[in-house]
This record gives sequence, C-alpha cells and structure tokens, in this order.
Amino acid sequence: MTDLQSNLFSFENIRFTLFESAAKPQWRSPQRGALAALLAHWSLPRTTPALVSLPTGTGKSAIALAAPFLLSAKRVLVVVPSVELREQLSEAFVDLSLLQRIGAIDGGGAPRVLELKARVQDWVNVEQYEVVVASPGTISPVHYGNMQPPVDLFDLIIIDEAHHSTAPTWRAILEYFGQAKSVLLTATPRRLDGQRLPGEHVYHYPLRQALEERIFKPIQPVILDQSRWGSRDDTDRAVLEATVGILGTGEHATSTLLVRAASRQRATQLAALYRTAGVNIEVLHSGMSGTRQRQITSDLRCGRLRAVAVVGMLIEGFDLPSLRLIAYHDKHRSLPATAQLIGRLARVDDKYPQSSVLVTAKDIDVYPELQGVVRKLYGEDQDWAVILPGIIDDEVQSHRDNRQYARQFGDAPPHLTLDAVQPLRRVVIRELRPRIHAMPRAFEDGVIPEDLREGKALRGKLILHSGFNSACTTFMVITESVERPAWHNAPGLDASRYQLHLITRRDATRTDRPDLLFVNVEDNGLSRDLLDLLDIRQRSDLADPGKLQAAFDSFTRQSVSSVGLRNNYGGSTGTTSYRMFAGKGVDRGLREVDTAYGSLGHAMIQVADDEGTFTAGVATAKGKYWETRYSPLLRYEAFVDDLAERYWFPPGAQTGQLLPQVNRGTRLMAWPVELPIAVELDPALIGMGWTIEDVGPLDTLEFEADMLQSGHDELLLQAFTGSGDSRRAVWAGSLDVAAEVTAIGHDLVVGRGYGVAVSLSDLLTDRPPTIFFGNGDTVHGTVIVNSRSTTRSLPNMEFSTLGWTGVNLEAETRKKAAEKGDGRSIHEELENYLNGQPKRGRHRWIVHNDGGGEFADYIVVEIEGTTVSVGLWHAKYAGGKKPSVRVMDLQEVVAQAIKSRRWVTDPGFWNELGKRLTGASKPKATVVHGRRSQLLVVCGVAGRAESLSLARSRPLVQGTVAIVQPGLSCKKLRAHLDSENLSAMQVRDLLSVFHDSVLQVARPVMLCSE
Repeated sequence: MTDLQSNLFSFENIRFTLFESAAKPQWRSPQRGALAALLAHWSLPRTTPALVSLPTGTGKSAIALAAPFLLSAKRVLVVVPSVELREQLSEAFVDLSLLQRIGAIDGGGAPRVLELKARVQDWVNVEQYEVVVASPGTISPVHYGNMQPPVDLFDLIIIDEAHHSTAPTWRAILEYFGQAKSVLLTATPRRLDGQRLPGEHVYHYPLRQALEERIFKPIQPVILDQSRWGSRDDTDRAVLEATVGILGTGEHATSTLLVRAASRQRATQLAALYRTAGVNIEVLHSGMSGTRQRQITSDLRCGRLRAVAVVGMLIEGFDLPSLRLIAYHDKHRSLPATAQLIGRLARVDDKYPQSSVLVTAKDIDVYPELQGVVRKLYGEDQDWAVILPGIIDDEVQSHRDNRQYARQFGDAPPHLTLDAVQPLRRVVIRELRPRIHAMPRAFEDGVIPEDLREGKALRGKLILHSGFNSACTTFMVITESVERPAWHNAPGLDASRYQLHLITRRDATRTDRPDLLFVNVEDNGLSRDLLDLLDIRQRSDLADPGKLQAAFDSFTRQSVSSVGLRNNYGGSTGTTSYRMFAGKGVDRGLREVDTAYGSLGHAMIQVADDEGTFTAGVATAKGKYWETRYSPLLRYEAFVDDLAERYWFPPGAQTGQLLPQVNRGTRLMAWPVELPIAVELDPALIGMGWTIEDVGPLDTLEFEADMLQSGHDELLLQAFTGSGDSRRAVWAGSLDVAAEVTAIGHDLVVGRGYGVAVSLSDLLTDRPPTIFFGNGDTVHGTVIVNSRSTTRSLPNMEFSTLGWTGVNLEAETRKKAAEKGDGRSIHEELENYLNGQPKRGRHRWIVHNDGGGEFADYIVVEIEGTTVSVGLWHAKYAGGKKPSVRVMDLQEVVAQAIKSRRWVTDPGFWNELGKRLTGASKPKATVVHGRRSQLLVVCGVAGRAESLSLARSRPLVQGTVAIVQPGLSCKKLRAHLDSENLSAMQVRDLLSVFHDSVLQVARPVMLCSE
C-alpha cells in the first residue's frame, strides 16, 4: 500500500476537540452521547460493529465526520444507499465546515475525498484518498471477483442508513473489511422485515428527549373522518382540499408540501389532482434520470418548487428544512418508515418557524406493522410527534431488553444469535401435579441434564445449544438435523434443518391453582423425550380441556374463521372422523345437524391487541394453543404470562362463549365404570402403510380393551392376530388417563416406508385410539365425551325378528352346530334369511368371511345401474338356549359392528375383497350365493374387463351394518326397559352406541328374536 504524504485524520494535523466545556464544542446531546459511546466501545480490543441510532435530524452527519478523529483513522470508507446522500456526505467531508461551526476543529486543511460514482478499475488510485464515499453498488466486494481490494484498505467503515446493512452487498463490505473498526448509523434500528441489524447497539437517543430539547417540534395532525365519504377518490379530494387550504395561508407561505403516494402511478395521479387545484407540483421517484432528480431537489431547496409527490424518496437522508406540510394519502407499510417521515416534518429550523402539519384520512389503509398503534395515532387531537416517540422508543428499548435477556441462556455457537431467536407462539399446556413435601419445582435447579448438553444427539438431531434463563423458568434447546426429500434417495439434496424447542414453567399465584408447563416443541416424540430427561412428564398432565377453552373464550373475538368437530364415535378411512367448517363468521352458520354426534376439536379466531391483528387457535383435547405470529424471546415470555393468567383466571369477554351448543368433552380423570366395548385406531394410522416387524400390517390387528386389576387408573390394551384357534395376542400395553401407552412386556416396532421406526406404544401415545364404552362414553386421548341424552327408549333404527325355529342359539357356525349335534347353526339360518330378502338390484352376491380380521360374517353386495349397496352382517351366538336380555350377548358383536363400518366408505374395500376371494388375503372369503366369476370382475382381480372394476371406479356405497343376535328377545327387552331393569338399560346403551356410531355412514339394523 502506498504511504500517504499527509495523514489528515490524526490529532497531529488538525486539532480536534471532543470536550472542552459544557458549551464548547457545541455538540447536541445526542451527538455527545453517541461519540462517548463509540469511544467506550472502541476502547476494547474488538471488531464488532457499533450500532448508533439517532432520530432523524439530530445530527448523524456530524457523528460521521467526527468518528475518524476518535480513531486517528488513515483511510475511511463511508457507505450510503443513494446518490443524494453520497453527494451530501462527500461535500460535508470536503471542507468539514459542519465541525468548524460546532467548534470541534479550528481548520487546517481538507481531506482528499473520493466520491465513488463507478466501480474501481485500479485500487492503487483509491489509496490516494483519505475518505471514500460510495454506495454498495460501487464498493461491495461481491462485484469485484478476482480483483478484490486489499483487506486493510480501510481502518474505519461508516455505514449510513444502516437498516440496509443486512442486505448481501452491504453485509459483504463489513465481512470483507472485518479488521477495520465500523460504526452503523441509523434513525430506524428496526428493519421493515424485522431482521436484526449487525453489531452491538451501543447508543440510542430517545425521540422523547429530542422533543424535550426542542430538537423536534410538535406536529399538528389533521385527521379527516373517512366515514363521510365512500370511495378512494372522495378521500383523496378531501385530503387535497384540507392540504391546499393550509398551504394557501400566510403562515405557510414558505412551506414545502410533500404528497406521499404508494406507487409511481399513484404519485402521477395525485400530482395531476393537485395541479387542477393550482399547486405547482412535480413527481419524484427513483425511476427518473439522475439529472432530472437533481434538478427537482435543487428546485425544492431554493424554493422554485413548493410541492412534490413522492413514493420513497426525500425521506431517507434528505434534508429539506422547509418541509412543513405532508399530505399523507397512502400510509407506509411499517412503523420505522412512518417515523422517518414524521422525523423530517418535525425538525426545528429557525428559518421556518411555522407549524408542521400532517393531513391524512382516518381510514382502514393500515398495514400489519401499524395496526397495533394506529388507534393512538388516529385518536382525537393526538399529536403524532408526541405519540410516535413513545412508540419508537419503547420498541428500541424492547429490543435492547430482549438482547440482555437472551444472554441469560448462555454462550451460543458463533453462527447462532440468541437475541435473534423468535419463537412461534405455539404451546402445549400441561398441569404440574402437586409437589410432595419439599420436592423441587420442575427444573428449578437450572442443571442441564447430561443428555441435553451441546453436542449430544436427541432423536437423531444434534443439540447446537441448550440453556436456562437466569430464573430457571425457561429451558431452551436448539437442534440441527439433516433432512432428505422423501422423493430423493441420495445425499445430493440433503439440507440442514434447525428447530427451536422451549419449555417454560409458570408457578401458580394461588395454592388452588396448578403450576403450568408451556411446551413449545414441534415433534411429539421429541417433546416426550425432553420432558422425560427433565423428569417432568410423569409429574404433569395435559391441560384441562374446560379450562383451556375458557381461557380461549376470554379473548374478544373479531370473527371466527375455522371450526373443527371431532366425530364422537371415531372414524375410519373415508368417514367423517373430523369435520372442518371454514369461512369468516362460520360459527354463525353452523346448524344442529352439523354439530350432532360431534365435539369441538379446534377453533380459530381473529383477535386484535396492541401488537396488531392475529389469528389464534385452540385444540383442547391436545392441550394446544397457538397464534400466527413470532415473537422475540422476551415478548414470548410475556405471551406465556398472559396465557397462564387466562388459564388460571379467565376474564369474561364481550363476545362470550364460543359455540355453546357444541359438546366440548371433559378431562378424563378416571375410566368409566362401564366396560369398554370397542377400540378403534386413529384414522391417520389406517391404510397408511404402517407395518409391524414379524407381524404384518398394523391394519390387520384387532385391538381390545379391558380394565386392569389395579383399578380405574389404567386400561389394558391388547392386539390380536389370526382367528379361531390360531387367534393370539401379539402385544399388550396399559393406557392411563393421561393418554400415555406403556408396553407390558415386549414392545413391537412399527415402521412406514423408509421412515424412522418407532415403538407401538409411542405410536399409540402420539395417535391415541378411540375407546367406546357401553354407557355411550367415548374417550379420545385425555378427553371423554358423552353426547347422548338420558333416554328410556331404544334407538330409532330398524329392528327385525325371526322365529329361529330349529336353530341352536349357542352354535354360531356350522362346525359348532355339528359338534353339538343339536339343530342348525346361526350362520345357516342367516344365509337363508339373506337369500330370501328381495333383491335391490340386478346383481347380488352373498359372501361368507368369518374369521379373525373379517369384514363381517356375511357380506351382501348388490348392484343396480350406478347404485352399489354393501351390507355387513355380524352374527354372534347366544349365552343361553332361549332368547332373553343378556348384556354379554351384545358386547362383542357391537364392537365388531362398530369397527367394520370403516369398510363402507373405504375405497380399498373392493381390492381387499378380491384378495380374500382368491385366497391372497385372510380370512378367505367364499361366495355362497351369486356368480363368483362376476364378483371377481367387480373386485378387479379377474384379469379382464377392468372398466367394470369397482376397485378402479371407487363408487359411493349405500351401506348397511347389521347385528344378528338370536339370543336377544325384542319383546322382553322393551318390557324390561319399562321396568328399568339394569340389564335391559345396558343393552339399550350398547345398541345406542352402535346406532350413533354407524348411522353417519350406513343404515344400522338389528336382527334378533321376537
């Protein structure tokens, strides 16, 4: 590098005075504070950029001029975003007159300044200057390829309008010249997109203080009530009339008017409108030539032009003291941009003592960044120069507080910036059980378990960082995992995925309220592992659905956009296990038929608060609450505080309870006294390819439930395979009231495709089954629902009777009847009954399919034109020789009938029936009436006439699900119900559960004895 003959920026060449007395030099308060902060920051051996935020008009230029003196810099790079700023700062550095007026220097020469208007051809030429003023387009290393500048070319980097510094070209400058000291100057330390600016925020001068010290002057807002007009054109004309009236007063004879537009087209339209009112106005935007832009700005400064319509120009870095009137036709999209505009209007200048006025309409053109504060800005007689400082200052202080708070979580890896972490407001709430004696609160000791420390693996994910806050109430884990697209079985497209996991505890303020955990973890399995490693899963339960719903109802709703109703009787492939209603105001359009047999699964509403309008959602059965917004860590803590208060003490809301007519279910505290009659897998596990090692598809297992001997805290779940003598239990587990499944003995491994295998107990915990009970109770997860009202009558369904003459009621199959040697079997009589029924269509087949995993004992398929009917007939032997009213006669067959309803709407039914007809799948199906060859064609396994295959066309099916129990006397059942006989009431309840669960997809039928 060439040595310079003169090093202007040193105390040896020019006498620079930072402080001599309170009055000399004549620094403004923000300038003095900023320079002192820079000295303090640079006194330590570090190269972290120093971020300084000062309101527009408080003297950033003087700080930029003085900074090189603080370091005795040899060569300085000043980076600006626009030609206008480049020219202004180049001129300021050429003569340093601003510092001379302040009294910070006495004169003694001028630096050599290079205003870099084009990219460098030879870096040696640049070395001849002490100051280089450039835009990223001319100086950023990204533009120079193999002709990079020397890394030590500059020893000080000054970034003006530093909210641009996160852009790649700007960031490259700071990174490439990383050995140099750097200072970032901005009026808006918060970007429009919320990105964090680089560096350490060493100084912020509050806008409030600028007002108190008369650096800023009050602004007179003229807020026009838009409700008096209809169209946008009407609003524009109203703003125009008010603005022109003010501009024509004697007070504003020397004022310059700025008309703010959202686009170039709008600026042109508005300028034309103002010209019709006699205003001499020009349009100014970045698409114009540089010559034309300079001409317009020159005319504004000298007073030849009094009005200008702009989109984004004349705000950032532009100094126009005569600007005293703004026609704010189109709002900015962010609070920082609005603050910049107001800052230009609020500047004090003795040559222009007239009032500063902003004219705008109180309309709905408010963007998300402004929604939370617009009420304050548009309040009656509000002064924007008073309101905005409070908003901006609070925002800046919030960011600084958040940075301090984030440091509590410990030192993170270099590429992880903790104060940039913004969690999604999404939690699963758990209640901590009462502590016993002196048991410590959840993770209050702040000790990170060994398996959760940095560098450890957690469910295949690498822990990048983990730590507690200082109060030991929030635990943070950040993980990295490598993910591969499911459609690309090679490493070429592998990419890292980073996930944030937070667990937060809130201690109850009263002894009659539970301590709460707020679990913000995306993956259920990982959530379980985290809670286990912190030793709190077994010490907590999912949130009470009623309390969570009450907390949710406490929000004042603007509208309801989505409601989900869970089928109280479970679901299966093709059935409405979950119905979702969407659309603005959907809650007002739900009918009784929509909510029958359903309980509230989730709801999403629109809410407004001081931060803006957002969507909030709840799924009480899962303990979930979420909002569609991200927050800095400190605001996330405030979000948890508010949600905890609502959960403990829900305030009343003007909008009242959401959907009071819908069954919400209650928290499962103990299992019903009635025995479970059926277990149905979560619909998401059916037909999805889940396979158990050494057993086969998960779909083929039959699950049953029974009470464990220990009492009503746990249910026994068992999985069976096979049928008849070959039927065997392959798995057993316990299901507790917290919906946790624990294997009893050997657990099974379940996998799907190339995905990670999991244990069956974990899978059933993540996707809990639906348990049906004889009294009508249905349990899903931790929620119990009973949607049936108490009644003494039988369900309104078809009851048919037979005489069953010559039939052994205790012999279901032909084989069993032959063994007993006494009468015909139930199956034989049922076959005769079905064959004797009138045909519904031209074609009918009756198929026998008895055995483990059966569709039903008998399937009846009928086709007439495009109408397809399927009947599933379930028979069961009686517990006595004569018809009576026995509960045991119904329990098993009701369970089978409920589980079989899935096949009525499952498009895979025809393919599976074809496999059973050909023996490719068990239990084997046999055609007892009808032509087998034709049915094979219908099922698509005949190898011909594929166009006739229902497996291909997947038609809608008219279904029938029937229970056949000759041991039940219909006459006795009705008589015993009249006398409130216990067995009769239990049978009625079983039949009611059967009716309610089947009715949504098929016609329920009961065939019994008279």
